[in-house]
Amino acid sequence: MVAFAPTGMAQVSKEEHLKHHPELAKDGKGDEATKEEGKGPGGMMGGMMGDMGKMMEQMGAPKDRELYPELMRLPDLPPEKRAEVQAKAHERMKSGAALLATGVKELSDAAPGDDFAAMQTATHKVREGLAEFDSGLAAHRALAEGGEPRNVALQWFRKEMNLAGGADFPTRPQGVFGMSTFHFFSMALLIAFAVAMFVMYFFKMRRASGLLEQLASDAGKASSAVVEPPAPQAAALNPGNPAPQIVPVAPNASSLSPTAPVKPPEFPPMRSTTEPVEKWTGKLRVDRILEETPEVKTFRLAAPDNVALPFVYYPGQFLTISLPTDDKAIKRSYTIASTPTQRHYCSITVKREELGLVSRYLHDDVEEGDLLEVAAPNGKFTFTGEEADSIVLIGGGVGITPLMSVIRYLTDLSWDGQIYLLYCCRTTRDFIFRTELERLQELHSNLNVYASMTREAGTIWMGLRGYFTEGIVGHLVPEIE
Repeated sequence: MVAFAPTGMAQVSKEEHLKHHPELAKDGKGDEATKEEGKGPGGMMGGMMGDMGKMMEQMGAPKDRELYPELMRLPDLPPEKRAEVQAKAHERMKSGAALLATGVKELSDAAPGDDFAAMQTATHKVREGLAEFDSGLAAHRALAEGGEPRNVALQWFRKEMNLAGGADFPTRPQGVFGMSTFHFFSMALLIAFAVAMFVMYFFKMRRASGLLEQLASDAGKASSAVVEPPAPQAAALNPGNPAPQIVPVAPNASSLSPTAPVKPPEFPPMRSTTEPVEKWTGKLRVDRILEETPEVKTFRLAAPDNVALPFVYYPGQFLTISLPTDDKAIKRSYTIASTPTQRHYCSITVKREELGLVSRYLHDDVEEGDLLEVAAPNGKFTFTGEEADSIVLIGGGVGITPLMSVIRYLTDLSWDGQIYLLYCCRTTRDFIFRTELERLQELHSNLNVYASMTREAGTIWMGLRGYFTEGIVGHLVPEIE
């Protein structure tokens, strides 16, 4: 079943029409316009709009405000128009105050009885009365202060819409480039910090590139470095032959120069490849104690009464220290880290071990001037430069001591063969003899030092990391077999 509803044509009354078009009432055309608007769809829409206006007014929509649109249309008011606006503003203030008082009274009456609908209506009246009073007051202020009405209206509108630049929103002072002083200096500091970080990064990368180029050039200039088994010692004599006389040689300042060779010492004859013909046993004085790392110290030992040491040793040999006890002497052997060209003292470099009796005694109890019982020299791990024309030394940690003795000896003699040191330790703080090795490498172009750290994660170390593998050794030492 289909139902058809007839079309309803809303009619607009004369009074309602003149209310929306007051200019027609002055011209006497209200009746004709009302009749015309009542015809056809236009009349229907007019009626609908009139009903809609009443409904919106009943729902709390504010009434039309004629004062501010008038101010917006009149930038320059003549005296008679100013008086008219002032009267309208005064009337608006009175009506707003009355509506505000009515709303407050109704709100106070409805509050004790918890009549929420009445309280809502009273609150709406208070808001509308306050808005009316505020608009009239603003117009009075504009007329009294002599400000341009358009600007006054715009400021009121901005304040109502919570926009910046209104009367209650003073503009902030403007500085350089439209920024405040604090903002300008903050931005300048940030820019300066960014530039400094960029410059630091640039120089860091440039330094890393230089180190890599230096490593590549050192590897390219190096010749073959094949470590051959030691040749038989030329000084090995019959055990019955007496040892040659040892003549102490005063130290020469030119020993540090790579162009001034030093005469090798006269090494004692060897009974075998493990020990000399004659061993020396006696007391040596602790001349100096040097701290190499937090766990490693170097002890310089010299003769108590003479300028020169009472024995001569090969680079790489060791001595034995004896500590007397109630039961029996405790003996420990330590490699001599100094060079045989140094005739006034020999040095041992010892790492403190928590379970080591002698190492703890040396670190904790021994002081400069104390005497130690020493037997020296011993050992066959030696190299004097006559066994081969180049040498590769590989060591780690405190095991660098015999290698350092060889390096010191060969550089003191200005040996012209290639010397390669591949040294591995945990961190840079455990790098023993680092400063001396860097100085020797600058003085002697044939000395090539490559260090690798095994526990340098998170620290600044631009060199190698990890242990030396066959591939790494082959890359660092050209033509090695």
